Amino acid sequence: AGEHGVFFDGTNGANAAGLTLASSFAMELDATGRLWLTNSDQGAGTSPDCIFWVEDVNGDGDAMDVGESQIFHLTPTGGAVGDSAPSALRFGLDGRLYFVENGHTGFQPKGVYALDDLNGDGFIDPITEVALYYAPPSHPSDGAYYVLHCTDEGHWFLPDLVGRELWRLKDGNGDGVITHAWEVEAAWSPPQSQVWGIDGDGAGGYYLAESSNPDRVIRLEDLDGNGLYEGAEVVALYADNQSSANIAAPRAIAVGEVELPGVVVCTGPGTGACPCANTGSGDQGCENSGGAGAEIAGFGATRVAQDDYRLLVRGLPVLQAGVFLQGALGAPVPFRDGVLCAAPPTTRLETVFSDAAGCARSTVSIAVEGALSPGDQRIYQYWYRDPGGVCASGSNFSSGWLVDWD
Repeated sequence: AGEHGVFFDGTNGANAAGLTLASSFAMELDATGRLWLTNSDQGAGTSPDCIFWVEDVNGDGDAMDVGESQIFHLTPTGGAVGDSAPSALRFGLDGRLYFVENGHTGFQPKGVYALDDLNGDGFIDPITEVALYYAPPSHPSDGAYYVLHCTDEGHWFLPDLVGRELWRLKDGNGDGVITHAWEVEAAWSPPQSQVWGIDGDGAGGYYLAESSNPDRVIRLEDLDGNGLYEGAEVVALYADNQSSANIAAPRAIAVGEVELPGVVVCTGPGTGACPCANTGSGDQGCENSGGAGAEIAGFGATRVAQDDYRLLVRGLPVLQAGVFLQGALGAPVPFRDGVLCAAPPTTRLETVFSDAAGCARSTVSIAVEGALSPGDQRIYQYWYRDPGGVCASGSNFSSGWLVDWD
């Protein structure tokens, strides 16, 4: 209660502009805070197929008032039934608003269109201010296009959900349209995939929400610079057939900044103290029965009063018990199959089981269970059962995570 509200209500008669939002496939926030939406009911209802914007002009927390919403572009329809379905929306680096037309009857060709309000009147003239940026060869009947993403280089990703291709569009000659074969390439061609959402991390990586079988979250990065995503350049970060959590039919994805306040310490390679040469690698602890070490990290704010910090461990033997430990940073001590670095005062925060993906998450209040005060520095490790461990002692430790509390 009090933490959510309706920003724009598109039911009939609800907003001052009288706009109806029947079925919206996409939204885009511009630099001024104005929110742009597609309305795509394909003639099934009484609302027009269009693109419009909503904005909280008076600062009352919604966009329901006079002057806070307006149609920007009415997409062409084929009479009373209509065939238009604007299904994706993005601003390009050139300032134009691009949208994907995914209509089914062929009155207006499927493809990517660019809108440019040249006379500044707030509306798009259907003759002079709309340009067909790219028409797929299979239009109007074949292909399904619901996603559009602009890269940092100004190129476009356009997935075809029917053809199972991730197309990259590049305006190579700068004429504002994609017409040549060399301006279009199949960047990724998986045997089975339906990409419904794309976002980039600003460092060459692109994250895809894939609603297919299995449902997955994919990361693509063109490491060799050949314009294609192949082999190790395609990483499945999540798959519903391998995880205990089922993200059913993911249709969108957004890459944000994750707060990871803390420092990795007490790694297997870093301490050189793993008991039976089971060193592990990278930021992991000593190697366990899974062939790698367990790695710990913290998420949230380090402010004691905020109390939203959580610990996550990965690389564990599946469905095994373990304990989250808190202590002062001490010298590494070989213990069982791992290395203990949490020195007194040591606190057992919580006992949890690893899941089917080999992950464990804390659920208790670390600030309360750890009796924390601002200015404290503490290290966190996870001590877990490993019956088939390399050194045959029955248990092991994750790497360590050092936190300075505010």
